[in-house]
Amino acid sequence: MRAWQVLRFITKFFPKAELTACDINQDGVDFCKNEFRAHPVYSKHNLKEFNIGKKFDLIWCGSLATHFDINNTEDLLNFFHRHLNVGGLLVFSMHGRRVIEYLRTRECTYFLDNDSIEKILSEVQESGYGYADYPGVKGYGISTAIPEWVKASLEKVGKWRNYRCAEMAWLHHHDIYSVVKE
Repeated sequence: MRAWQVLRFITKFFPKAELTACDINQDGVDFCKNEFRAHPVYSKHNLKEFNIGKKFDLIWCGSLATHFDINNTEDLLNFFHRHLNVGGLLVFSMHGRRVIEYLRTRECTYFLDNDSIEKILSEVQESGYGYADYPGVKGYGISTAIPEWVKASLEKVGKWRNYRCAEMAWLHHHDIYSVVKE
C-alpha cells in the first residue's frame, strides 16, 4: 500500500478534512491534488530550512525515513514537530527488527551489497540506527531503527505523549509509530 492509498482512506473517513499532500515527487503531489483535492506542497531536500507555513492536526508519513540516513531522519522528526499543532497526532513508518532480520539472514537484501548490509547491521548494533546508500545513489538508501532509538530521538525533539509502536504493522514490513505532541 502506497502513501497515496492511505490518503484515500483518510478522505473516506474524514470527508470534510482539509488535506495537504507534500512530497519531493511533483507528479505524486499533483495526483493527490487532482484525486483527493489535497493542497499541493512540493518539498525540498533540506528539511531544516523547509517550512510549509502552517501546522497540522495529523501528519501521516509512510516510507520516507526508511530511506534516510540518521541525520536526515532526525531532521525529519524535527520537521514533524515544527509542523504539528499541540495535541496533534504524528503517525509515521520506519524499518525495524523485521528488516534487520531480513538483512542479517539475507532473505531480502534491498539491492545492497554485503559491505552495505554489514554497515547497517553494525550501526544498528552500536547505536540503534543503521543506514546504507543504494548502490550508485548518494544520500538515498535503506535505514532501519530499533524502537528504543526512535523513542529517544522523538524525546530529543520535543514533548510527546501516547507513544506507540506497532512493529510490522504496515504491510507486515514497516513499524508504525504514533505520538501526540504536548
